[in-house]
Amino acid sequence: MKKALVINLTRFGDILQSQPVVSRLHNQGYTVGFVCLDCFEQVPRLLNFVDEVFPLPAGKFLAGLEKHWASPLEAYWNWTHGVLDEFGAELVVNLTFTLPARLLQKSINAPFKTGFCLDEKGFSANSSRWCAFLTAAAHNRRNSPLNLVDLMSRVERGEAGGSADLKRPAPELCQKMREQFFAGLEETPRGFVGFQLGASNARRQWPVQSFLQVAEELWEKYSLCPVLLGSGGERELAQTFCQQSQIPVVNCVGETSLTELGAMLSMLELLVTNDTGTMHYAAGLGVKVCALFLSTAQPWDTGPYRAGAVCLEPNMECHPCHISYECTEDFLCHKILSPEHVLAYVEQLLGDSRRLESMDASRLKQVRAWETIEDGNGFIDLRSLNGLEETDRTAWRRMQRQVYRQFLDETGGAHEPLNLHGLSQEKSQEIGTELEQAWQRFFLLEQEMKILLQRPVEALKQKVMMNYERVTSELLQSAHFHVLGALWQEESQVFAASPENFLQVTLRYRKVLEVWKTVLLSNGMQLETL
Repeated sequence: MKKALVINLTRFGDILQSQPVVSRLHNQGYTVGFVCLDCFEQVPRLLNFVDEVFPLPAGKFLAGLEKHWASPLEAYWNWTHGVLDEFGAELVVNLTFTLPARLLQKSINAPFKTGFCLDEKGFSANSSRWCAFLTAAAHNRRNSPLNLVDLMSRVERGEAGGSADLKRPAPELCQKMREQFFAGLEETPRGFVGFQLGASNARRQWPVQSFLQVAEELWEKYSLCPVLLGSGGERELAQTFCQQSQIPVVNCVGETSLTELGAMLSMLELLVTNDTGTMHYAAGLGVKVCALFLSTAQPWDTGPYRAGAVCLEPNMECHPCHISYECTEDFLCHKILSPEHVLAYVEQLLGDSRRLESMDASRLKQVRAWETIEDGNGFIDLRSLNGLEETDRTAWRRMQRQVYRQFLDETGGAHEPLNLHGLSQEKSQEIGTELEQAWQRFFLLEQEMKILLQRPVEALKQKVMMNYERVTSELLQSAHFHVLGALWQEESQVFAASPENFLQVTLRYRKVLEVWKTVLLSNGMQLETL
């Protein structure tokens, strides 16, 4: 049987998001091996169709460098050419864009390699344009309009992935967990609601007191008992919750393995969570999710990959903030997203819309409330639940989704019509000004490159480089085309190796800007005729 090796050297949630790639490989008849960091060795075992796991002892290799570089290098070489080569993969799919992951893939003996690769000279080489976009989106997540699972699924060959369903926990394990954690409750609840209090960063955590208020109302109104979930590092949050609680609480924080966490999740009516790996695990198991996105987190790119989930974020101009931004508002976003908002949408998930229907419209619009849906093209999308669909912010996201998706698919011109979503004239003018300037820069760059290919003189080459640096800088500083700028910067590195290929890349980007010009013209925007 043919074998494929998947490399993902990231964290809990990101590894779970590899499931569609693994599912597709399985459907294509591959036995699938999975390479991850050794500290996350158990995570790939939660995925369906992973036949063997290869934990990379990166910490051990790095620790050896303190003594001498030769020994850890030899250990790494032996691990790669012993453990991995023995697996005998004919295809190696690298889902991690970092240089160490690319080097690892390069060192494996296999006839076919896809995803984030290195060429013969050691330069980055990607198997599809989606790779470059994922890299750009990862560094500019504030502006990314596509879910990371959809991006990761298309890294290999630009194709959609398979099923995102994770491995179901064994019934006997669920029974064991039920007996261990639920048997001691003095009152018998109607059901259980999970709460993930922690997050990867304290800035992204909703206040414990807010979670507690939601839990107490769900107990009083529906007899749903709160179940606290999380790692050992979040015990202090759970302790605060339990000390202030006046209702029954099942505290599992730091007390479960990953498979036991899956068993607990599978017994919940729903999960209320920050943007976490637990959120992705619940979505992969088909559990109802109400996910809260604060600070740098936003649902367009890291939302749960399951139709029917609810995502809530504060409706603030500064949200989501940049990862290096120091908040001057005392994290007002944590207060704007109130227990009342969360309860309204949680109760709707439970089939009770009374609170939501009674809330004042202006109060509802203090948050952006989304439902995850499938868009008909194999992508997860968001649908506004509180009348914010026609805002400029949402309209621009949708326009980017359509343009980028068709641009990255490389369909050779067989594009579907673009559907307009009503940018205001003011926003169209603002975007159009940036767009017109960028288009002219690319037009000039294209003409200069054509002349340079005919007359390769140093003075003209310097002029081309100056114009290249200018257009790249302007795109990267743009509020609207930042991701396109990062994508352009990634793809345009072919200049030094091949001026002819650089010209083709330049032409392709000028054409995608023309598509946007056409869309804005159709939206009533008047652009200068060139």
